[in-house]
Amino acid sequence: MKTVIELARAGSTEALRELAKLEGVSPEKFRDRVARGQIVVIRNVKRPPRRVTVIGRGISTKINVNLGTSGEVVDLDAELKKVAVANRWGDSLMDLSVGGDLDAVRRAVLDASEIPVGTVPVYQAFIESFARRGGGAYFTEENLFKTVEKHLKDGVAFMTIHAAVTYDLAVKVLRSDRVIPVVSRGGDML
Repeated sequence: MKTVIELARAGSTEALRELAKLEGVSPEKFRDRVARGQIVVIRNVKRPPRRVTVIGRGISTKINVNLGTSGEVVDLDAELKKVAVANRWGDSLMDLSVGGDLDAVRRAVLDASEIPVGTVPVYQAFIESFARRGGGAYFTEENLFKTVEKHLKDGVAFMTIHAAVTYDLAVKVLRSDRVIPVVSRGGDML
């Protein structure tokens, strides 16, 4: 099975015609932008969303809904109610869960979602490492890549990968006069 970008690069317009129509863009222009990476169709072939979302150049603005459990509140029913709201009003959703059985939460969110679901795998890698080692972020590259692979196999359509933080940057930030050294939870974990 070819990916959307492979179809676009091969000159196939037919597979993209309906999406182009929904976005009010000519099929040819839509195809060309997909082929150049200017438009992205968010999906995972293992779990195609019931409603496809596209983002990119010349495309309508989309609504991404953030939800997820915390270390203090793990209420799957509440999260699934948020998924229902996201299905009605959103175009994609991001599961930012950090509490409870993260695999079970993610899979329940995926099952309930009609729209593409994204995750932040570094959260799970950090939390599982913390549980194994009793403190600190001791996860390895292999732990992170296995977590990414697990999320993809479950059907996650997109991810936030915090890859820009280096040791040198972390030292500079911690030595800076910033009120809050790192405001990104994933960046802070790295």
